[in-house]
Amino acid sequence: MLPEKRDCKLKCVCKVNYFFPLYLTHFSLQSHDDKAIAVVIPPYEYGVVCVDGVAYIRVNSETVRMTDAMRRNLAGKRILHRKDRSCNIAFLQEAISAERTVILHGYSSSNSGDVSDRTIEPFMFVNGHTRIVGYDLEKSRNSVFNISRIGSVEILDCRWKNRADHKVVKTDIFGMSGEAPVHINIALNLRAKNILVEEYPDAAPILIPTGDADRWLLDTDVYSMKGIGRFYIGLAADIEIIDAPGLKDYAREYSEKYLLQ
Repeated sequence: MLPEKRDCKLKCVCKVNYFFPLYLTHFSLQSHDDKAIAVVIPPYEYGVVCVDGVAYIRVNSETVRMTDAMRRNLAGKRILHRKDRSCNIAFLQEAISAERTVILHGYSSSNSGDVSDRTIEPFMFVNGHTRIVGYDLEKSRNSVFNISRIGSVEILDCRWKNRADHKVVKTDIFGMSGEAPVHINIALNLRAKNILVEEYPDAAPILIPTGDADRWLLDTDVYSMKGIGRFYIGLAADIEIIDAPGLKDYAREYSEKYLLQ
């Protein structure tokens, strides 16, 4: 309990410094009798809270520092199962704050077509916390990992050793990453626009209305033809290519290889 009400503003500022933004909505300050301020903390949905790089967890009636044994126990109980995406996000956030290496257990990769463990130094979220960027220790490069494809997250007692190699990896609205962007400009009818927003929510803010309820413009950069190519092939009748170098060629080659055999 804080001693003076006049300290409320100061304490509100302090909590931003000491608590990661992910957790700020999980507690509040309330006045009591105009003399004191109480910190009210409801049950925390993630189960684990990280303060200044230290993980804490509720055990019975106490909040205690999380030990490696507790972390292994949580993983053993499958609390970090793929279906519980919020836990994976919380553990990755903890690892970033503490600058720790993690193992992404059971990562399902669309590129390699296999399920394996990946040891990475995670350092930033992209696409609205749907993907994590990390330095892959096995491949010695930065990669983007889809959080929904992670089986579980294990935080290792090993600090980052490759900070100098951590580079921002840009991704497009289709989840493709790369270094050489290609600018595209396409027009979508209402059907294509609705499907685009439903499947790729990051597209919603950049769609341009034309004044015609059945015509929307998508003017953006992509880092691979694979993402937009799959979308275009499925909805070619609903999309007009205004300027998209390589998109028609990708669709033609894909069709000849896989659809016209």
